[in-house]
Amino acid sequence: MKKRRPVMLIITLAFVLAFVVFCVSALAEPPTPFLIHGWANYSNGTAVLNPNVTITNLNTSEVFAAETNAGFDYYQLVLATGADVNATEILQFNATSPDGSQSSITNHTVKQDEVNLGGFSTSISHLVEFMT
Repeated sequence: MKKRRPVMLIITLAFVLAFVVFCVSALAEPPTPFLIHGWANYSNGTAVLNPNVTITNLNTSEVFAAETNAGFDYYQLVLATGADVNATEILQFNATSPDGSQSSITNHTVKQDEVNLGGFSTSISHLVEFMT
């Protein structure tokens, strides 16, 4: 009977340790939302209604499609800080007109202040016609 005690103690400690690890992982904070939003304009300053906007994280090669609306020149995208985007990473904005005849490509380096604030706003302007 005395030999069973150390075995039971080891099993009990193993269950307690597993429980603690489970609880700590359950308490881990969820990713912080990171909002990128702005407006799209043609080179003459008029609004691009329902622009097609993709944002590529050049550090991870992940491509994200921004949400747009047919009646507006506004776009938005919610990413997760730490999972999708981090400070110092470069995001490439690729915007095209709804008919695909005009486009603009712009790069943006994410700053620590933007991560702390939960995102940034940037307008995509100067969509120009493709040269044929």
